[in-house]
Amino acid sequence: MGPVMTAIQRRLLCNIIAAVFSLAVVAPLTFMAVDHRRVIDIHDERIIGPIVAGQVAHIEWDATPLRKCGGVVHRVIIVGGKKYPYDDLPVVFRGAVGVRDTYRRGIVMPVEAGPAEMLVTVERWCNPLQEWISWFRIHETRPPVRFTIGRP
Repeated sequence: MGPVMTAIQRRLLCNIIAAVFSLAVVAPLTFMAVDHRRVIDIHDERIIGPIVAGQVAHIEWDATPLRKCGGVVHRVIIVGGKKYPYDDLPVVFRGAVGVRDTYRRGIVMPVEAGPAEMLVTVERWCNPLQEWISWFRIHETRPPVRFTIGRP
């Protein structure tokens, strides 16, 4: 007959298994869930002209990426009290981490002319948990960009 584990030995083995499980599973999941470190430093954001109703204008921003993350950009332009939402665009990481660069994207302006503002919210994920469960994602709301849309 082989040796029989005592209650103390079984308890010690259970504690070791629990510790290994915590280190291997719980700790990384907890880190991924609370990881909301800054993703990018945006130094300046602007719309460059000509800014004409119904035509393409360019959004340009100077930024320093701090780490590589995926995400989606939500844009809304408000003109005359009306909201013009744009399709959600995926974040495309093109720059080197820690290097300041200028990025540019064209968007079609609303058909209404007048004073306007663009509201931008970015939803980012930097690890698998944030990608799979949107509740853990990083949400950034940037200050509004104010401009005037001219008549064609």
